[in-house]
Order: sequence, then structure tokens, then C-alpha cells
Amino acid sequence: MLDEAQAASLPVDWALFAFGFRPTFGVAFAHQLASRYVLFEVTDPNGAVVYVPALARKRAMLATLRFLHVPADARGLPLDAESEALCMEAVLRHVRSHALADRIPAPFNWCVFRGVPQGATSARFGSYVLDLQKPVEQLWKDLHAKHRNGIRNAGARGAQVRQGPDQLATFHRLYQATMARNGMQAEPLAFFEALVAAQPDSMLCAVVYHGDAPQGPCWCPGARPAASTSTGPRPTRSRPPGRSISFTTRPSCG
Repeated sequence: MLDEAQAASLPVDWALFAFGFRPTFGVAFAHQLASRYVLFEVTDPNGAVVYVPALARKRAMLATLRFLHVPADARGLPLDAESEALCMEAVLRHVRSHALADRIPAPFNWCVFRGVPQGATSARFGSYVLDLQKPVEQLWKDLHAKHRNGIRNAGARGAQVRQGPDQLATFHRLYQATMARNGMQAEPLAFFEALVAAQPDSMLCAVVYHGDAPQGPCWCPGARPAASTSTGPRPTRSRPPGRSISFTTRPSCG
């Protein structure tokens, strides 16, 4: 297991990797969550080096380890399901033998594992992988007809998507309101500002407007290999703007 300094010194081009691997993102994210960024280095069944990033946290008497991304090889490419499961089993053996964690909670929602290690609990629903290398026309065709109608209706009503760092404050206001309605805590604005500062080229923030009234925000941490969208926060129960912003911003990350 490597710490942040050791990970940063590896002869690896982190620009090839998804955002969850990059030490710049990992360290900033860990700081905001009172955790440590760590990187596991294991060997796959073919003898190639594989990396697995995670956040380690010690609170009171409980140590936790939460994975930041699924395993990738030295070129930043994901593994097949069988190799991924074997690599994760090697990581878990190391964690157990060195007593590195008492508990491993569910990974972050952008971690969509292909393989399941023996003894692990998995769910066949939740987050999904969308291949953004397809033409936008094909992405549109692959949507459910109900969702396409929702997007068309939002556009016909004048919904517009604005994206950039200047939308961060509006995004956070809507996000905070959504979390409050559901009785949940929201990260402070400084949390998102720190992530943008650490990796400005890999953080997309967008808001859909009807006129000058914001309708729904999107926070999309990502890099060329992979991105993760969150479109839940909105001031009303109106769904079409959320679908519109999701479809509009995803190709920007592909």
C-alpha cells in the first residue's frame, strides 16, 4: 500500500487514468473527508501491475477503507471481470493480514465493479456505465422514449444548460436545498471549491435554467477515461430539466 507521496512519485502518467486515481484529486478529496489517500499496487493473473485507489479513515476505534475506483492497469485501462475480482481479493487479503481496516463500506457511486471478490456483498443495480465513445445520435437513440420526450419538452419550454466554474455557487444552493428537504447533510461550498482547485480540468459543473430561474444542477467529476454525473438536486419535482442537463453534459465528458 502506497501513501500519497509514494503514489505521486510513481513513473505513471496519471492523465491516462480516471479522476479517482489521480493523487491530486485523491488528496484533496481525502482532506475534505478527514481521510488519507492510499494506493494499492498488485499484480494481475498475467503478471501486470494493477492499481486500486482508496480512502483510509480512522475514527475513534473504527478504521474504514473506501475504494475510490475500480482497478486499472498501468495504462489506466480497466480489467475484465475475472481479473478484477482476483485483484480485489489480493487487495482484501493484504488489508486483512495487515489489519488496515475494520470495515469496508460501499464504494463511491462512480465505482462500478465488473467482478465480485469471494465473500463480498454486491448489488446488481445503482450505478451504470454509459459508453460515451458512441456518437451523440446513438446515445440519444438508446434512451428510453419517455426520457427523450422529457428532454424534448424541456427544450421546447426554453430550458438552457449553462456550465462552468461560475455555476458552482448556484449548483451548491440547489444541492443544499435538496439535501435539507430530505433531512440529509450537504457538504459545504468549500468542499466543491477545493476539488475544482485541485483538478480544474476534470470537474464539470452545470445548471439548467428556465429563463433566469435555475431548475436543476449537475456536478460531474471526471476525466477523459471516465466521468460520473449527479443530477438529483432540483428545486421542484419537475423531472424533464434533470434529464435534459444529464444528456447535455454527458457527451462533454466523453
